[in-house]
Amino acid sequence: MDGTQAAQQGGAGTAQLGGPPSGFPGGPGGAPGGRSGLMFLGPWGGIIGIALLVLTYVVLAVALWRFLSKAGLTPAVALLMLVPVVNLGVVLWAAFTEWPALREVDRLKQQLAVREVRGTAASRGDEPVDAPGEPVSDDEGAA
Repeated sequence: MDGTQAAQQGGAGTAQLGGPPSGFPGGPGGAPGGRSGLMFLGPWGGIIGIALLVLTYVVLAVALWRFLSKAGLTPAVALLMLVPVVNLGVVLWAAFTEWPALREVDRLKQQLAVREVRGTAASRGDEPVDAPGEPVSDDEGAA
């Protein structure tokens, strides 16, 4: 008696031959018909899988393009998202670099603070100042 016959009869210590083990695709407990993933679509399964992967990469690259342009960074770097492993570096660079848009916000906040200080000084009749405690320089003139 060979191993297949012994396994069919429940022989102890013999391995089942001719099929994948239980739990693997195509074996007992696997996908119906022995197919897994997109293989149920036949030869089109691989093509559809690759198309979904490309679509995912393109959507992520476009999203990062918009994100980088809003942050004031070079959006063309988003094309590097299409390169595996390099894409992780791009995300880390975007996360930890100083964003020009935030620099501009900080500059505008400083200008607003100076204007508020000047307005307070003018209402009291004090000498106009550029920043708290600093008199206005002669080249700018009094506001």
